[in-house]
Order: sequence, then C-alpha cells, then structure tokens
Amino acid sequence: MKKLGSMLVLVSACSASVDDGNGGDDGGGGDAGMVDEGGPGAGNDTVRFRLTAFRDERGDQIDFSTGEPVHTHAGSALALGGTDCPDVYKYAYLADTTAPKFGKETSPNPLAWKIEAKAAAEYRVRRGDESIVVDWRAVESSAIELHRDTVSSGKYLLDVRVGQAVATTCMIFHPLAAPIEQQPAEADASGLAGMTFAAGAPISQVLGPTSVRAFSQRFVHHTAEQVTLAIDVPQPTGTFVARAVNDFVVSRTGASGVLCSRDSDGFESGDPLCTDTSPVADPADQGASGVLASGTWTLQIVDEATGSAATECTISGLRATCQLPARAPTGAAKAYRIALSVQNIVQLAPSTTGPYAEHTLAGRTFTGRILETVQRCTQFKTTTKFGVTITTCETFADYTHFHALDQARIAFDAVPFQLAASPNPSLPPTPLAVNGVAPYVWDTGDADLPGPQ
Repeated sequence: MKKLGSMLVLVSACSASVDDGNGGDDGGGGDAGMVDEGGPGAGNDTVRFRLTAFRDERGDQIDFSTGEPVHTHAGSALALGGTDCPDVYKYAYLADTTAPKFGKETSPNPLAWKIEAKAAAEYRVRRGDESIVVDWRAVESSAIELHRDTVSSGKYLLDVRVGQAVATTCMIFHPLAAPIEQQPAEADASGLAGMTFAAGAPISQVLGPTSVRAFSQRFVHHTAEQVTLAIDVPQPTGTFVARAVNDFVVSRTGASGVLCSRDSDGFESGDPLCTDTSPVADPADQGASGVLASGTWTLQIVDEATGSAATECTISGLRATCQLPARAPTGAAKAYRIALSVQNIVQLAPSTTGPYAEHTLAGRTFTGRILETVQRCTQFKTTTKFGVTITTCETFADYTHFHALDQARIAFDAVPFQLAASPNPSLPPTPLAVNGVAPYVWDTGDADLPGPQ
C-alpha cells in the first residue's frame, strides 16, 4: 500500500473544548496526557484525520486583575478527529478573526484537525441537519479557519475528501458567554450584618415592612460582548433564637398633693392614686426558638455606577435575568451588585402584635412597643390637726408597660448564588461557578434590658 502524503489542515472554529471529554456519542476525552495526539482517527487509506487534543474552556483559569479577562486554558482535554462526536465548549468571543478588544489568552487553544491525504484535498462543513454551512472548497493553505459568524451552536460535521474518498468527523459546539468576574458573596455589612444593639441599629426594621439588605455579591462585566445572565438565589434557611422582656419601668415621678381622705366630714377620694395600692404587675418574659419560617425575601440587581436598580435586569421572585450590554471600546468595565433583602421576620418579634419601633424609656432605648402606663402613689402622709385627720398622696410614679427585644440570633445555612450565562438570549445559559455565602450567624447582642436575663 502506498504511503499517504501528509498535510496539516487546521479548522479553527473556536479553540474548542468539552465536558470532561465524555460528551457526544462515545466521549473520548480525559486528561491531555491521555489523548493520543497524532494517532489515527476517522478516515481511510486515501484521506484520514489524525487525533488532536483540545481543552475544555469551562475549566479555564481566568485572571481579572488587569481589568480584562486573561485566559489560561487549564480544562480537561478531548480528542478531535475520531469517530465520536464530542461536546466542545469554547468562549465565543475568542473565535473571531482578530483578538477581542478586552480579553486575552496566555496560549492559543484552537479547534484543529490534522489530516493525511494522498493528494490535494477539499473540505466542507455541515450542520447536524445536513444543511451546508461551508460548501466544498479547496484547501489552499495550511489552515482552514471557521469563525463564530459561521459556527454558532449545535452539531457540525467536517468532511475532507480526495477524489471520491471522504473522511468525516464531527463535534457538538457549545459557545460560552464572555466571562463575568464574580467577587465573593457575603453577609452585607451595610445591612443586616451591621445591625446590633451595640451599634444602635434600628432592629425594628427586621421585624416589620422595611427591606433590609442581608446578603450581596458584586460582579463585573469586562468585555465588549453582550451577555445574557441568569441569577438564582434560593430563599435562605436556618434556625433562630429570640429573647424578649415584658415589663413595667418607672417612666416619671413627681409631687402629688392629692387629698385622699378627711375624717371630719367623711371625705374619701376616688382618685386611683388613693385607691389603687396594688403592686405593679410583673408579667412573664418570653422567648422563642426554632426553624426560621418567617421573613419575606426580595432580590435586586444594583448598578453600582448609579446606586439604583439595573435597568438591564428583570426580576421574578428570587430570579433575575439580565441583558448586559457590550463594554464600549473606550469605556470602563461595568460593576453590579446582587442584593438579597429581607423584611417581616416576625418570629423574632417581642410580642404577637406590632408595630415595632425604637423607643427611649427611663434612659434606655429599646426595640419593641409601648403599651399602657399605670400610676401609683409612692408616699402617703397622714396628719392630725385640731382633731382632724387628713391623708394625702405626697409623691407618685408612672410605670410604663413595654415589650422589648432583648436579643435575637439567626444561624443561616449556606446561601448559594447561582449565575448562568449565554452569549445570546436564544441559547440556554451555562452555569458558572457557584459563589455563595458560607453558613453565617447574625446576632444582635444583648440589649441589657431589665429582667432576669
């Protein structure tokens, strides 16, 4: 048998890469060291593909420190040019004829097929439905490149022929959206995380209809590419402990001088200061604990340049869908913040009835509500003069009843922030790395209110 003449054909559709090398019909990936680089692939004695290794770009290591994404292609490898049809994942913006305005690669990761042929060869590209993308044309140089204006998404077949002899291989192409820089998700110090009694925070906001930011994550769009971004944050879960004070405190004292009785004419006053001498009540304090089941959670995407809700995003429940515009050639990268807020955590409330607010009573500020005030005589005086005995109330005190939160604590479970992106709205988004908040404990601290606590 005649030895095949050798030629190199590079079909650089977008430095393709795949899902652990196991996509398509048979898989065929794995670590780069396991790809039989240059080994025989699909074909025949006249024209044949040689196996070529490519990196799955979902595994890229991306550095944003220079103000643009710099890709190191470190994902798992797959073999192209075989008889299988691997899933190929590639950042679409790295598939243009020129380098992107914002974004670099530390080394190229082209989608390339080597072939061996006895004579001059032709090639064509077909979609999985057999429609022609690139019809037969001569291989005129050492490389045949397909850019993203030709290869969009789905199954593609590559045919190379010499005369009547044809070799065919294929791929399933998945274009990836330009990368989004995700900074760590966190408990938001401007909101719930900073709300303690020691800081004098208005804890009543957490109990009522005021929205308090609890968790947030900053992300930045660096590239001159449109990106469709889906953001999902599940409702946080956890357990709580709340401690409340139900008590009376002296809120006012003063001189009275109310006449209570006079025996010369049998006068008896009906003034409560004279008649109600019962001790002021000492209601039982309350406490609660259990699984966090209350609270209304809302999601917002904030444009950090304006501090307002991002007009690029629409919200439905705890899901946001954003159409991020391309960065202008001379413009700055655009930063956003995912904000997860809460209100109406009524399980922490000091009583079942609101509204709750911050009140100052007897020199102390507390979160809760003020109820009734009762008055008592704190000093009676009885005198007898010229045979007439008189009893008066000399001083009084007002006792004000209050319900107050003395301490609240929520142990939150981990809160995952799940982002998924696609290069255009017609394609399903590819999940990005989950960047959530680790388990977190919010504690108001002790309000140091009266009572046995």
